[in-house]
Amino acid sequence: MRRFASCRILFTVALSWLGAAPHQAHGQSVEPDIGRKHFAEGDYAAAEAAFSRDLDAGRKGESLYYNRALVRFNQRNYAGAKADLDAYLALAPHAAAGLSFRAQVTLLLGDAAGALSDADAALKITPDDVAVLLVRGRARLALGRHDAAFADFSHVLEGDPRHAAALLGRGDVHVLRDNLADAQTDFVLAVSLTPQDPDAHYKLGLARFRLLEFASAVQSLETAARFAPESPLVARALGCAQFAAGEFGKAAQALQRAVDLDPAGATYARLMLHLTQRHLGQPAAPSLLATPAPATAGREWPDLLLRYVRGDATEEDLLFGAHHLIPNSDRAGRWCEAHYYLGSVRLLARDTRIARYAFNEAVSTGKTAFAEHTLALAELGRMVDLPESPKSRPTRRN
Repeated sequence: MRRFASCRILFTVALSWLGAAPHQAHGQSVEPDIGRKHFAEGDYAAAEAAFSRDLDAGRKGESLYYNRALVRFNQRNYAGAKADLDAYLALAPHAAAGLSFRAQVTLLLGDAAGALSDADAALKITPDDVAVLLVRGRARLALGRHDAAFADFSHVLEGDPRHAAALLGRGDVHVLRDNLADAQTDFVLAVSLTPQDPDAHYKLGLARFRLLEFASAVQSLETAARFAPESPLVARALGCAQFAAGEFGKAAQALQRAVDLDPAGATYARLMLHLTQRHLGQPAAPSLLATPAPATAGREWPDLLLRYVRGDATEEDLLFGAHHLIPNSDRAGRWCEAHYYLGSVRLLARDTRIARYAFNEAVSTGKTAFAEHTLALAELGRMVDLPESPKSRPTRRN
């Protein structure tokens, strides 16, 4: 299971334009006035239609593109907003606001390199602009430039030590550096400043989860789930934290919600739900571990985990796949996951000797960003007083 990523549905960077009125367009058309009126009323679809009517009539004022980008953004039509910002910047290539806006939209579309280019251009025009520094920090973080991202977030915090978005950004860098105590400090302050921001609670919960502070992790993630009830990512994280804390009944509810919210992308939630139900003494549900059909490229690994847990693949199959599947760069992560689920299956079979070996093997990978690494530590903590069964260890195949 990959590290719980930052929730795509929970945005940490607020656009400075969200509360602003759309630009005034030149000319005699009444459509821009109608568009601005609808925008002020929060009727973004009607506002978009008004600006589109002017553009369809052949009016190409730059403000019309900017205004329509704004209302499209508010409807989460990021591709449409990006297209309008491209047109706007073709007419006003040195507009810092347009460059900054496009940087944020481009980042939401997953193009970190493009976002970084726009942010750099905007900062040449308006140095020290907080909104642009934040999006550049996020872009640098996505590109793996952790030191540069840290510098951007720290720059913002030098001017405002209580800037919540910058604290979340710096906390994310601390997490990637495994400085979890420092990350927790930043996230706690961010939560105090933005107590209704689900992303802040989510990030704090994950930091506490990795610090093995399971009770407080559950508390933070429960709060995140209240503010973001439709997020499968939050539901899965909450279920894993509750599982680690031994709250199997609650974990089953959270994990079932994660599966219901995202049936197609819930492989790991389904695996954890199966383990949770088994801990509760419930019978296995074959449909829960069904392999998606038809098989898709890139799913060989999670599908192998499903087959192993439901008994259709052997331990040898599992470990062979963990070691040999492409890409090789994911080998350590697969090894961590394989041994966590191997240990879990053996533990449910009361084979504590193999389970303990497997959990220790998962921990030894050092893949601390993986939920399985923390879950293996949680299981080892629960196994301290369990007797060891005299069985051989699983086969390792290279």
